[in-house]
Amino acid sequence: MFCEHCGSPMPEDSRFCEHCGGRVTIRPGTAPVPYPPSAVAGDYFAIIEPRLKLGGFTIIRNVPVTPLRVDLVATQTSGSVLTYKLLRVILATVMDRVDEQTIRNYSGIMTKYAQDTTGTATVWRSTTVVIYPVIVTRNVSDATKMWLKNTVMDKHFAAFEFPVLVLTDTREIIFYTKTPFYGWALYKGFRNFAETNLRW
Repeated sequence: MFCEHCGSPMPEDSRFCEHCGGRVTIRPGTAPVPYPPSAVAGDYFAIIEPRLKLGGFTIIRNVPVTPLRVDLVATQTSGSVLTYKLLRVILATVMDRVDEQTIRNYSGIMTKYAQDTTGTATVWRSTTVVIYPVIVTRNVSDATKMWLKNTVMDKHFAAFEFPVLVLTDTREIIFYTKTPFYGWALYKGFRNFAETNLRW
């Protein structure tokens, strides 16, 4: 059977997808066919990878992150030893069907992965961490777009989740557009970074 959210193959008795973490609600044999990463999604990665490298990011491709697969992981640290540092972590993957729960699941798994692999738990006192879980997909419903634009994700001590959707059909990027009262300057910076670096 295949995952109804991302189209990945999965065992018939699965309750959650090992690729995207989505909950299985369709019975075996009725889920959609797999969604291979399209040439358009490949074009997107071909565009942003050099841009991120020029910005000082370290890039790793095709990283297995249990229970998912991440097409691109990019990390960058700015600041100095004497001042607060900013660590940006971009974790991008391709999915076919995306809804609010898929975004929450992916964002949560990628945030935990970023925290575990970058050692941020030990440096958070002097480092602000921004985690950009990026989902590249063909399109999403208008309701999902509005939900993401209006939903602030979980804030962790000195770490922020800032999920981004990249829509291959319309070549637009969707992310949180509001500003919580506690983070005017931070969220403005998160949005500017996404618009500049994660766009087509």
